[in-house]
Amino acid sequence: MGYFSWKEDEAYREGRNDYNYGRRNYDYDEHFGGDADKAYYDGRRDEERKEEQRREMYEEERRQEERQERKQQEHRQYMRDLEEQEYLRDANEQQQYPEQEYPSDDLPF
Repeated sequence: MGYFSWKEDEAYREGRNDYNYGRRNYDYDEHFGGDADKAYYDGRRDEERKEEQRREMYEEERRQEERQERKQQEHRQYMRDLEEQEYLRDANEQQQYPEQEYPSDDLPF
């Protein structure tokens, strides 16, 4: 954002910095001030919007990571279920068709 005078530009930067550091300069009046006062509070509001955007972006990334983790967990559970089904099917086949015992003829080969 560009301002016409260096004083306004400096007030804008000071407003941004004060917002970042949690300070407030009471030399500027939000409601009855001049151009420098307006610039100071414009800087504070712009920084506040940027901070809110960063927070929203962070929250969206966190939600995306949670969705990804949930998806991976569901895939692992699905693979475990498949393995268990295969194991049960094999066990059922062995019960249904037991291997025949062949008589030992005691031959060396």
